[in-house]
Amino acid sequence: YEPGALYSSFKAHGGWSAERLDVENPSDEGNWAESQHLDGGTPGRQNSVFTLTQDENPPQLRYIALPNDSTLVACFSEEMMEEELTYIGNYTLTDAPISTVEASYPSQQQVTLHLSKPLTPAKTYTLTIQNLADVSGNTIETLKYTFQLPEPVFYQSLVFNELMVDPLDGCPEYIEFYNRSPYFVNLSNLVLSQLAEDGRYEKGTPLTRTARLLAPNQYVLLTKSDAELRECHSIPPNAILLDISNLSTLNNTADAIALLTTSAQPIDALSYTTEWHSPLVKNNTGVALERISTEAPTNDGNNWTSAASVAGFATPGLANSQALSESTGTNKVHLAYENITPDNDGNRDALLLHIPEKYAGYAITLQAFDAHGRLVQELYNHYLLGTQTTLAVTRFDPELFPSGIYALRVFGIHPNGGTLDEMLPFVISFQ
Repeated sequence: YEPGALYSSFKAHGGWSAERLDVENPSDEGNWAESQHLDGGTPGRQNSVFTLTQDENPPQLRYIALPNDSTLVACFSEEMMEEELTYIGNYTLTDAPISTVEASYPSQQQVTLHLSKPLTPAKTYTLTIQNLADVSGNTIETLKYTFQLPEPVFYQSLVFNELMVDPLDGCPEYIEFYNRSPYFVNLSNLVLSQLAEDGRYEKGTPLTRTARLLAPNQYVLLTKSDAELRECHSIPPNAILLDISNLSTLNNTADAIALLTTSAQPIDALSYTTEWHSPLVKNNTGVALERISTEAPTNDGNNWTSAASVAGFATPGLANSQALSESTGTNKVHLAYENITPDNDGNRDALLLHIPEKYAGYAITLQAFDAHGRLVQELYNHYLLGTQTTLAVTRFDPELFPSGIYALRVFGIHPNGGTLDEMLPFVISFQ
């Protein structure tokens, strides 16, 4: 147990016992609480927090880990019936016979499967789990988990995707990453670091000591309290949440953080500021910063904005409410759509410009003109393109851009003399 999870700040100083709520249910964190009795405890008497609760929720598969190429670990959301958990016939793995099964003790939330031969790199396997039940008798539906051996993580295979730096009272901060690579990743090979003012990486905090797998296109959340985060937000049961008690507190106004390998190789780095929030959001407390495009640069402020109000101002473990499609469907410079409504409702709030990879190395300038051909604002100035092909514009001042028709000039030059010059019409509609 963790004392911080059981006691309020007042009672954490001592003098109060921890009491079990229901003796018929598992002895997990949610079944314990601080004593409410004035004596500070109830030794030899019925607990002051005694209650009868009925668990009717089936257990969930929390995560899969691969400590090595011959061992697979499955972790569940609650304590399981030992007989079913340790029966080898309840598990099958394609093309890899299981030799022995052992449960973790005393919680029995975890099972380790030992394989009779090593897994093969780049080969897809499917683990099938069936006929299991938690200690309350709730059975688990047949589960299938498809995976491969993890590959070495490389630069920007994982990227910063969402931040909650100023949560509501009683809710924890969180950092979300997105695996945009086509490979499975071993999360125990990563650390989170603060960036010093001189650009040096400070001592990193390991994401996890367990060789947990992160699948392609999957999200992982870092927070100080898994339980509190789930209470504050609607998070999918199978979302990967990493409880990190010593996670550094993020500065509410601006900060610099980096994701590194355990050998200090940079994976992604972010220097954020609350100025990236939508101008329509007057109070940033409880509002997450969301990345718009996973293909656009991490530190481009135009690639971040406030989570949509219709999404509860946060989407941990889910696709971002402000995320835009990366599909271009053409080899020409073009806008994802020509009509935007920047009202922070998560629907067409930003202007998304797709630039084909053939323009890598060009210095791009973006200018917005009104219907009379007058320059309204320069949005980008000599921005050097790499293989990233998406640029986003998220902040439109209603005083500069009232509802109406505009034109976006995309002008670029290349050191070899190549030029790019396009005019793209678009419409702004403020509701």
